[in-house]
Amino acid sequence: MKKITFLLIFISAACHLQAKIPGLITYQGRLQQGMVPANGNKNILFSIWDSESGGTEIWRSDLQTVHVTNGLFNTYIGLTTSGGFSSISNINWDNYDTAWLQIRVETEILSPRVQFVSAPYALISKTVVSNSLTPGKIRKGWGLVPAGTIMIWPCSTPPEGWLECNGTLVNKSAYPELYTALKNSGASCIYGENITQFYLPDLRGYFIRGWDHGAARDPDRASRTDRGDGTTGDNVGTRQDEQFKSHYHTDEGCYNTGLYDTSGSGHAVYIARSTTTGWEGGSETRPENIYMMFIIKY
Repeated sequence: MKKITFLLIFISAACHLQAKIPGLITYQGRLQQGMVPANGNKNILFSIWDSESGGTEIWRSDLQTVHVTNGLFNTYIGLTTSGGFSSISNINWDNYDTAWLQIRVETEILSPRVQFVSAPYALISKTVVSNSLTPGKIRKGWGLVPAGTIMIWPCSTPPEGWLECNGTLVNKSAYPELYTALKNSGASCIYGENITQFYLPDLRGYFIRGWDHGAARDPDRASRTDRGDGTTGDNVGTRQDEQFKSHYHTDEGCYNTGLYDTSGSGHAVYIARSTTTGWEGGSETRPENIYMMFIIKY
C-alpha cells in the first residue's frame, strides 16, 4: 500500500463551538497498492495527533474493516473505545492550534499525516444549547469581526451587534470591547469621553480618506483638526473642511475706446482688459453619490 489520496473530508465534530452536532467525521478516500487501485476488505485505524510528525496522540479510533472497491472507500471516524479514548466529540479542540490525521492500513502507517482544516458544523451549527455559547468559548480571530470594525450598511437601522457611527455618547459599561478598541491602545477614547461614557465616531455626511501616515499624499495633513480628544494633524480620526485646490480663471482681451490716434495715423485706440467669470455651481464640491450608513461593531 503506497498512498491514500483524499477525495473528500467533512468534519462534523465539535471544533471551537459547543453545539449538539454529530460526533463523527465523514471520510472518503482512495487507496492504491503500488499503481493499482485496491479492492476487498482492509483493516484501517485512524488517529489524531497534535503535530505533523511525532507529537502527542490526541485520539485513536477502533480498528475498522472497510470495504474498498476500485480503490474507493467510505467510512466514519469518531466513536471509539480504543486505547482509553472516547468519542471524538469529547476532544477539547481549543487546546490545539492544529490537528493531524494519521492512517494505518493493515500494518502500514501512511505518510504524511493530513491536517484538519475545515469544520462546517462548527462554523455554522444547526442547533446550539441555550446559554452554552459564551465569549470565553470562542477563540479570538476564528472568523469573528473585532469590535471597532466599521462597515457600510444599506439600510436605516443597524443589524444586531452594530451601532450607527453618529457621534452618540454611549456607556462604557454597555460596550466594553468597543471602548477598548476606540482607545487605540491609549488611556481614553480617541473620539472623546467623560467619566462613564465615550463618543462613537461621527461619519454622517463625510467621505472617508485613507490615513496619510507619512505618505505625504495629503499636502494639508499637518493642519487637520481635532478628532475629539485634542489630537490633530497626521493621525487617525482627524478631520478636514471642504476646499478647492488653489486656482484662478481670467478672461483677457481688449476693447475699443472709441478714440483715435491723434498723431495722424487714424488708428483706433484699444485698451487691454481682464474680467472674472460669473458664479457657477452649487453649495459644495462633490462627486455623484448615494447615501449609505456607516456602522461600527461593538
